[in-house]
Amino acid sequence: MLRASSVSVSFGATPILREVSLNIEKEDFVSIVGPNGAGKTTLIRCLLGLLQFDGEVRLKDENIRSCSRKKIARSIGYVPQVVGMLPGFTVEQFVGVGRFAHRSGVFAVRSGERLVIEQAMESTNVEHLRKRELSKLSGGERQRVLLAAALAQEPEMILLDEPASHLDPKHEVELYRLLRTLHQEQGKGVCMVSHNLNSAAAISKRIIALKAGELVFDGASQQFMKSETLEHLYDTSFSVLENPENGENIALAKFSRNDV
Repeated sequence: MLRASSVSVSFGATPILREVSLNIEKEDFVSIVGPNGAGKTTLIRCLLGLLQFDGEVRLKDENIRSCSRKKIARSIGYVPQVVGMLPGFTVEQFVGVGRFAHRSGVFAVRSGERLVIEQAMESTNVEHLRKRELSKLSGGERQRVLLAAALAQEPEMILLDEPASHLDPKHEVELYRLLRTLHQEQGKGVCMVSHNLNSAAAISKRIIALKAGELVFDGASQQFMKSETLEHLYDTSFSVLENPENGENIALAKFSRNDV
């Protein structure tokens, strides 16, 4: 589905990504993790063809540089971080704009599209908010609306940049439950940037880890959840415990009052 080969990005003299190569398949559920400044968001934007980079990204064997924005949007839905105020649309209008990849105009809803829009809102549980303005929504509601707009594109894969960063634990769990449903029941590939190691390992089949712009781990989630792997990645000590309920590992960064 997506293949990155030797992708490198520099901002001025500062390298952000260094020769990153990876494949993401349609059946994948993968989380991208790593310290702040590791290049996670930059990698996502390269995979979407939104940044200039050295190397190559291919979408279904076609160079991403030769793909139109509409062609990319028909294959990949993008859910960015919620930053600042969103445009003055209602929820229903904004989700409808997600259909732009299938239209000649942005706002002209074609026959048959209404059902797609309704299904996207229903899947993300925002249909009751349809007449609300985006600026009046909570952080959790906005994230679900952004995801609904991505689903309205009818993509095969969804890329999300820290989708739970502004959510409390309850809404974080609801979001992850929704992503798992989209993956398991609708067959959507999912690739998300996450800072929550335990959540990423619990929900994802695969972990990709970046450090200082380099790919340092790409493998099964539970193989990633080892103290030596985490300590190398984050340069801090970890305790890794087994969850007695499911046998999965849980990581805790180790520090005491004397460390802070």
